[in-house]
Amino acid sequence: MRYEKATQINRIKWHYWINGEFHSVQNMDMRLFFPQESDSYLQWAGFEIVHKFGSFEEEVFNESSEKQIYVLALQ
Repeated sequence: MRYEKATQINRIKWHYWINGEFHSVQNMDMRLFFPQESDSYLQWAGFEIVHKFGSFEEEVFNESSEKQIYVLALQ
């Protein structure tokens, strides 16, 4: 896994094994969004942020949250 600060892209390489034998390698590039950045994009696009959670269990979003789960409404 390699994170590129300039582009905010996390580059991940997955190695797949099936029944103990190597099968393939898949690359996955994932763009990361800072919390304020996501909020701004959504509001700019006409959404109201009704609620923001830090997990699928509806935990409060905070600096330790690994996820950004939104409940949105169109303005």
